[in-house]
Amino acid sequence: MAVVVERNVLEWRFDLMGGVAMAEVTGYNQEVVVVCSEGYASSLAATSLRELGFVHAADLDGGFRAWTAWLERMRWTSVATLGSGQMSRHSPLLGRVDRRSPGLNRRSVSAPRRRLDA
Repeated sequence: MAVVVERNVLEWRFDLMGGVAMAEVTGYNQEVVVVCSEGYASSLAATSLRELGFVHAADLDGGFRAWTAWLERMRWTSVATLGSGQMSRHSPLLGRVDRRSPGLNRRSVSAPRRRLDA
């Protein structure tokens, strides 16, 4: 299930102790994957959720843009491998894993994503 939550209210909507948590938030063991455009804001948001106690909070490394770029690569890889006539039966999301695909980022709080002065 996907739920859109604005970044400025994320902690409030996931705080099980605050009384305003969304109905979709069921417990601290719930898997939560945060996605943004390029992966920077979602990395910080996932860190905030882990600090709230959500032990399975993660973000999509590279964000939505990296995911769609990976899907596009897989689509063309599948077309070249299978032929365009077979494409409809072989979705890149069904049972295919590409080692270069964007993955879940479960970095610790102390691991910076990128140095700003570099």
